[in-house]
Parts: sequence; structure tokens; C-alpha cells
Amino acid sequence: MKSPANKTKRQPRLKLTLSGLSFFAVSLAAFLTLCGCSSTSSPTPITPPANTSIDLLPDPGMHNPVLHFGDGGVANNQGTLFPGTSPAMGYTDYGWWVTQWAKVSSDTPPIPYYLKPDSYISNDPATADSNFGIAPLTFYSENDPTISHFALYPDKPLNNWVYELWSQDGALSSGGGTNLFLSNDVANPTKATLDADVHLQLKTKIKSRVLSFNDPAAMTDGSVLAMYFTGMTLNYTDPTSGKQYWQFLQIPHANTQENTTTYAGCANLGKDGIPDVLWSGILPGGTFLSSTPSNGSLKDLDYDVNQYLCALVKASYDCGSGPVTFPPAAYNLSNWQITSLYIGLETENRTTSNPQTIRGHAGLGVQIEDLHLIKYPQLSSPPCK
Repeated sequence: MKSPANKTKRQPRLKLTLSGLSFFAVSLAAFLTLCGCSSTSSPTPITPPANTSIDLLPDPGMHNPVLHFGDGGVANNQGTLFPGTSPAMGYTDYGWWVTQWAKVSSDTPPIPYYLKPDSYISNDPATADSNFGIAPLTFYSENDPTISHFALYPDKPLNNWVYELWSQDGALSSGGGTNLFLSNDVANPTKATLDADVHLQLKTKIKSRVLSFNDPAAMTDGSVLAMYFTGMTLNYTDPTSGKQYWQFLQIPHANTQENTTTYAGCANLGKDGIPDVLWSGILPGGTFLSSTPSNGSLKDLDYDVNQYLCALVKASYDCGSGPVTFPPAAYNLSNWQITSLYIGLETENRTTSNPQTIRGHAGLGVQIEDLHLIKYPQLSSPPCK
């Protein structure tokens, strides 16, 4: 969420998502209804005792590439889907979504750029990849296939699948740009508490990039920008009242401004003084990728989610009436629970106030594999300090 005072020079910022649902184009009142309120060098992964970890996501490692496709709509406080899934190819549905938000043309009226589960090309030679060969399935955006695509590649040595996302351009509103996400809820919310160490682990790389500017101001004002990040929705439960508060945590992986600025924003302040917030940033030791494309292998990333959550808890937030901080009980991470995860892209190259003026072009292509959200129950999480 962007500060109202920062409408010109824009920083990469949080994308509010609940179960894959982007809230940046939603009013604050709608946000409160939908949420139920009425990172440098790679760190060394921890090495826990064998057979004691819990993967909090369905289908650990994303081995089964059967996906639902969101249509960008909302009904009954949930994102809506196109009928069916991507071809099963002998696999089982584990509930992952691929969804675009606000992906439309600059025409009047705008033309939607849908990705649909029944609209794909098999073994398209244009998808030839130096590491993984030709994608068996590629889903291109309708009406203009250059705007976005989602492709599946087999990683035969690892007996796994590589998920490729490509997105470019889009209209920037006061709520943000356009998105292409993979997302899912945690498999078992009761096990997704932060009372023990939780790590986000994945293999990824920047495969492709488009970046050009039609005027000098577009290089810095954020109207031409592409970002890659992982986000999580979390639930803080106040131990005294039992009331729950939705919070949003985002870990940036790359952006075309090569900007690692931390953002801390307040979405709402309850009568009891506990805020609903958005925090985004890279901690010391966290990996932040260059947006320059790579032909090499995917890079292993490992983020200590507890440390990032502590940064959220310890930050100060401007909720309109002066600085607001979390109460001491929030420093006890056993009062926190992860509810969903989303990973993907935001891109933009024009504004909704002047959609026919193209300021340039910005796009990123990323590859994602072997994504895990792992909890180590034997490694208890100390309070935030």
C-alpha cells in the first residue's frame, strides 16, 4: 500500500493478498470485510534433526502441477475461478491458483488479458529453455500473448516441475499495478503457528526482462516498474481478548529499480489500539536478486520467516493519529499464525488517470521450483527482541 503523501515518486511496496486475493484495488472498507476484521548474500540454512520438519503448504515442493485459474473477480469474500483446472497429466489437485489481477489493455473500453485453464499451447517451440527444454504446457494471455504467460517445465534430474511466470506492463492506480501470482492457503492452519522456526525456501531466478522509458521521469516515479516478491497473510491473536487481526508480510526478491527500501504501512487501527499492517523489506543476510536476466541454474533462497515477522512486530506505523506499535504480547510469536502464501509479479507502464500515455515498458520473467514453507517444531522461537 502506498502512502497518500507519496503519489509521485513511488517505492516498491506491499501487495495485500488473502488466499491469493489482491486488495490493492479494494477500498479500506472492503479490505476490512474481506480480511474478516467486522532481503546481500544467501544465509546458511539451518540443519535440524532428521524427520522433524513440517511443510505448511499443500503439496510440499509443488510437485503436482494441477492449478486453478482465477478470473480476477471476487464473490462471497473469495476470489472467483474459471471452471476446471490445468491438464492433470496424471497428477492430483492440491489447490494452487495462478491468478492475474487488473490485467487489461489501454483501450476504451479495456480488453481483458485472461489466462484460462483450457487455453494453452502444448510443446510450443518458442518456450525452448537452455536448462529445461520445451515447456509441455504454456498458457498465454488472451488477446495479446506477449502481455503474460504461465509455463510448466519438467526438471527431470530432480523429478520436479519448474513454474515460469512472465508479466509486463499494466496500469498503475492509487492502489497499485497489475499482478500475476501463484498462491495457496496453508494446509493446516492449526500447525502454522510461529512458536517454532519457520523458513521460506525455494529455487528461483530471473529469466527475462523488458525495461525501457519514453520519458526521463518514468525512470524514477514508479510508473514503469516490475517487481517480484513473496507475500504471506498472517493472523495475530490477542491473548487477552481472543480477537484476531490480519497482517501482511512481504519479502521482495527483485525489482527493476534495484530498490531494497523497507516499507511499513497501516491499513486500519482498531479501537483497542492494535493495527492491521503491511510490512515489506529485506533483512541483513537476506537474498535480493538483480533484475538482470540469468542463463544459469536456479538459485537457492532461504528466509527465516520468524525474523521477518519480528521486523513487522517491532516497526512503528502511522495510522493517522501518530506512531502506533504492537503490544508486548505480539512479541511472543506463538500468538501468530500463517494463513496463506502468494508469489509472483507486479508490473506497470502507464497510469489509470492517463491510460493512453505509455510511459515505457517493464516486464519480468521468473522461474520458481521446489517452494517450501517449513516449520521445525523442535526449534522453539524466542520472543522478538
